Amino acid sequence: IASQRLKNTPYDLVVTDINMPVMDGLELAKEIPSTLNADTPIIATTSFISSDLVTRCVRAGMVGCVPSTDKFRLLNMLATLKRV
Repeated sequence: IASQRLKNTPYDLVVTDINMPVMDGLELAKEIPSTLNADTPIIATTSFISSDLVTRCVRAGMVGCVPSTDKFRLLNMLATLKRV
């Protein structure tokens, strides 16, 4: 559903979980450049972050990866994006 919506509707930001049932967040991020939202920033959330996962997120085109339980870190990332 997310990939279909991204093809037809413009968004200012995409926040996705890495672990999703049909398509994970990394796969979704790799599809976004071929959609209407090619320049939309993408942030991933996940329950466990490693340096390898952060690297994979950046390679997939994401601007960041934050723990899903760390709302403060997500808000800080959003504030940084708003300033850019």
